[in-house]
Amino acid sequence: MAASSTIIWHVVPNEHVRAVRTLQGYHAKQESRLARELRAVALALLVLAGAAVVGWRWWVMGAPPVVLSAALGIPTAIGAAYLATRSLAVKRAARRQLRDNPLTMQERRYTFDARGIKIGGETFEDTFAWHEVRQIAETPEFFLIFTQRSAYYLPKRAVTWPETLPGLREVFVEGAGERAKVR
Repeated sequence: MAASSTIIWHVVPNEHVRAVRTLQGYHAKQESRLARELRAVALALLVLAGAAVVGWRWWVMGAPPVVLSAALGIPTAIGAAYLATRSLAVKRAARRQLRDNPLTMQERRYTFDARGIKIGGETFEDTFAWHEVRQIAETPEFFLIFTQRSAYYLPKRAVTWPETLPGLREVFVEGAGERAKVR
């Protein structure tokens, strides 16, 4: 990397909401596969055990056990409602963040050089050496930058001349190596 490159852009509310959802979704995909599988197996076993208990009571009593069915069905319905509305909650939280904290809308500066990445605004500045960057991912709309303690996004629309998307990808690969998952 011969010189530093700085990209300056302004936060756009709808774009911020999409970026937060994208960051969360990408992070969820990267979550430990074993932990996800164990949770799925545990939930499936719990549902099967509940169904077995209801079925056994139905067989013994000769009629459906309404109280037991309700005791198992209500938590199942609440869990299903939670899963169905989770993405809406993320969207609402991102919008609330923009509404409640006007500093979120400030101009952003991303500087890339041989030492690492500097991300700043009017009231904050974070600097990360390349070895502190856990991963850089590319989506159709954003570059996602993950560190140990934070996640950042850079909209592709902000990359304008003299910087180019291929040039920025080269910077990421040169700085982060294999941790840069860019096209």
